Amino acid sequence: MNDERNDLIREIRNQDKKLQLIARPFGAYINIVDVDDVHFEDAFLSHDFKQRLAVSQFEEALSLKFNLVVAKMGFRDTQWGRLAIIMFAIWCLCTCFVCFQKPDFLNVSIA
Repeated sequence: MNDERNDLIREIRNQDKKLQLIARPFGAYINIVDVDDVHFEDAFLSHDFKQRLAVSQFEEALSLKFNLVVAKMGFRDTQWGRLAIIMFAIWCLCTCFVCFQKPDFLNVSIA
């Protein structure tokens, strides 16, 4: 029973660390950026979850080829987590700008 109790205490502390990280401003973003893109070496992910997120050999080879092409252009290796967040932000901004051209959107240019 003591072992179970200690396991539960460790799990509660681990979950509390996750919640504190998410509660900080941009905490979840920092967690995503810090994850190793290929091996998912993140202290907060369980081993079972890491196995489900494992990168296939095809994805790893494609990432390597992409990084070789980009390195010839003078850029550094791609951080896929950060790139996904940046692309999502660009997509959100573009969709917001498109809404100003729609006739069903609130027209603030008259006021």
